[in-house]
Amino acid sequence: MPISSTPRTLVLWNPRAGRAHEAGSVRRLLESLRNVVVHEAASNDDAAARAAEAADEGFERVVAAGGDGTVNAIAGSIVASGSSVSLAILPMGTANDFALTLAMPDDLTRAAELCLMDSTRRLDVVEVETRSSLRYFLNVAAGGNSDQVTRCLNDELKERWGALCYIRGAIDILGDLSSYHASVRFDEEDQPIEIDLWNVIIANGRTNAGHLMVAPRANPEDGLLDVVLIRNGTTKDLAGLMARFIASDYLDSPQVLFRQARQVVINSQPPLRYSFDGEAVEQQPTLFRALPGALEMVVGPEYTATSPGPGV
Repeated sequence: MPISSTPRTLVLWNPRAGRAHEAGSVRRLLESLRNVVVHEAASNDDAAARAAEAADEGFERVVAAGGDGTVNAIAGSIVASGSSVSLAILPMGTANDFALTLAMPDDLTRAAELCLMDSTRRLDVVEVETRSSLRYFLNVAAGGNSDQVTRCLNDELKERWGALCYIRGAIDILGDLSSYHASVRFDEEDQPIEIDLWNVIIANGRTNAGHLMVAPRANPEDGLLDVVLIRNGTTKDLAGLMARFIASDYLDSPQVLFRQARQVVINSQPPLRYSFDGEAVEQQPTLFRALPGALEMVVGPEYTATSPGPGV
């Protein structure tokens, strides 16, 4: 595209991202453009701080050059600051799950070109209340045993297995699953649902944990959360359910309670531990709320708000 039509863009570059080592030529290309500034972020906190200041510094767009954790930190900072900048994703991480929902290409050169174009949509963001703070995420919050998978991953597993490292990590905990008794209240319903759970998924995007289709019906523009409650069961039940994660839309399984809602409150014993977009968090959320159209984002040419189907 002509350089003159490129929005003034701040690229927040995560040099620790899983694919950063293969993106040197893309970085040089971006650094050569007149309206683009590349900032190598020392951490996700550094990237979030720069994103919050981007509009005040005259930038119209921020590019999150990293994985889902980097994207989540930057998106949350933009929403929390009330900034008017748009956001694009250069998918340099291990899994790049929300980039997949947005149909951003895996080819980094092509993705970088799209990051500077005007194909944007207003997308929902999920606001999370804890007892002491507000947080935000774009893609998926996973609580319970799937969070254990995130916590047991190490750099060696990620390097050896790539996006499949999440499936490999799940194998290690199948013999040591926890059960959570939860009280779940959707929207303004008077009575909560009482349920014994293995796992909770709160989704705005469709895939998590390395392109597993955990929320195949999610629409990031409908103002609704996709809430997946996976009932407690035997190890055999849960191993079968994991296979369905990979192969198909599993939401009709009797092991699953699926609802869509504007907000959901979940309390459990023992307390559920969550990861947001692959990043483990310590404070237990008390409420999840969809913020309709809260963030303008660049999407790929094949993006559709509704899922094309479970095989994506």
